[in-house]
Amino acid sequence: MHEQYWQGHPFKQPAPAAGFEQLRPPAPPDLPSRADDKAGQLRFNGGQPCCQCHRNSIHPMSAAPLISDELAAFVHKGVSLAVASRDANLQPSMARAYGCHISPDRRRVTLIVSQRQSAALIADITACGQIALAITEPTTHRTYQLKGKDAAVVPLRPFDHASCDAHLKAFVAEVMPLGFSEELLSTVMDTRIGDRVAISFTPHEVFSQTPGQTAGARLA
Repeated sequence: MHEQYWQGHPFKQPAPAAGFEQLRPPAPPDLPSRADDKAGQLRFNGGQPCCQCHRNSIHPMSAAPLISDELAAFVHKGVSLAVASRDANLQPSMARAYGCHISPDRRRVTLIVSQRQSAALIADITACGQIALAITEPTTHRTYQLKGKDAAVVPLRPFDHASCDAHLKAFVAEVMPLGFSEELLSTVMDTRIGDRVAISFTPHEVFSQTPGQTAGARLA
């Protein structure tokens, strides 16, 4: 078995076919444990606990938010939202998000997922707090990736449902020109109010993942 990395998180998969070994990217350093990360941020950033975050989350309140005004506007367009985490054995879990809200201070991201479709993802986030969010504009393939270490399930708020409705309309308008019917897209993106779960996190890294020479470049 060979150790591979997806969305910055390690997982195991079978060895690649002969001739493709040289295509593997260099392995990044091991992810720190939550305890190590907490201590490291306290030493390096002078951070302080955030009362609105996961119980072990730390972030420097004096630092500027990593999400720019431009990126916040992009997130609220008709983009595709793919959310991932991992379990204790470093096996990935992934689900689609059906809505996204950026806090006014641009420090917190809240996603809406389907409880029925995202059971493994929700369990992994509850256990480890690590999350990766890929945000893609289907018509251009422009893509950003946000990573966090303090993700947690949080109570739904009334405007979270409005966020889902707005995202559905924007996504349908974005993807229909590619040849998909409104009926199909509405079915794919349909979530029932009783099935919705909110996940919130503080981004600690932002990457460009638009296909091309700068894919993977860290932006913040």
